[in-house]
Amino acid sequence: MDMRKYIILLLVTLVFSSCGSLTTIEQHTITSIVDYSEFAKNGIYVTESNTVNFDYVPIGSVVSVTTGALSDFTSAPVDVDKAFKKVCEELKEKKANGLINLRIVTSYNSSLYHMTVSGMAIRLKTPDFMQTSIPSLDSNNSESSCVIDGIKCLVKAKKTNGTLIITSQKLNSEQVIQMLQEFNLLNKATMIYVEKAKHAYAGTTDNGIYMNYDTGMFLKISDLM
Repeated sequence: MDMRKYIILLLVTLVFSSCGSLTTIEQHTITSIVDYSEFAKNGIYVTESNTVNFDYVPIGSVVSVTTGALSDFTSAPVDVDKAFKKVCEELKEKKANGLINLRIVTSYNSSLYHMTVSGMAIRLKTPDFMQTSIPSLDSNNSESSCVIDGIKCLVKAKKTNGTLIITSQKLNSEQVIQMLQEFNLLNKATMIYVEKAKHAYAGTTDNGIYMNYDTGMFLKISDLM
C-alpha cells in the first residue's frame, strides 16, 4: 500500500514538473498591408470612406471576386496587383476614375484562396465652383499673386468651401504644388482655372488629393513633393 502511494506521488510530481517546463509563448503580431498603388498607377482614386469632398457622378456598384491559382493540388494566394489591375480595367471601361467605400475581404475555402473587392464606381464631375462669370487675370481684383516658371497665378476668391485660382497657362502637377506652397494653400480645397476658361483644369482637396480634370487623374499631394 505504501508502495502504491509512493508511485502515485511520483507520477503527480512528474506531471507538475512537465507542466513547469513548458515553453513560454510570447505575444506575436502579424501585420499585412494591402498596397493600393496599382489603382494610383491607373489614375483611379480609391478610398475606404463612403463620402468624399468633391462632386462626382455615381456609375454603379462594384463586386469583383478573384480566385487564387491552383497547381498540382497546391493553392496559391491571390496576386493582389493582378486582381486590382483587372478591377481598374473594368472601371476604365465604364468611364469611371474613382472607387469609394472600398472593401476587401479575403477567404479560404474548397482548398482555394479568394478575394472580394467591392465599392461604388464614380466619375469625377468637373465643377464650376460657384462661378458667376468667366474668370480673368484682372490683378485689380485678386487677393494675392505669384509667378511660377513665367506663368502668372492669382488667387481670385476665397470661399468657405475652397479657393478659386486663375493662371495665365495651365500648370503641371509639380507647378501646382509650387504655387500652393507660395499661397500657403497645401491641403486646402482649391479649383484652378486657366484665364477665360469656363471649367477648372485642376484642383485639390483638403485631405491632400491633387485632381487633374483634363485626364481624370487623382494623385496624393505628398507623392508629388
